[in-house]
Amino acid sequence: MKATDLEPYRPYIDNFDLTEEQKIELVEAIHQIARMVLDR
Repeated sequence: MKATDLEPYRPYIDNFDLTEEQKIELVEAIHQIARMVLDR
């Protein structure tokens, strides 16, 4: 899931002191965790 569109997640992540790249990595990591939980 590269080049993540952050717009739907902005209200949740804009308060974090992260670069745009770090915000993308955060959203991708959360997405991957959610996918693993749902796969179980």
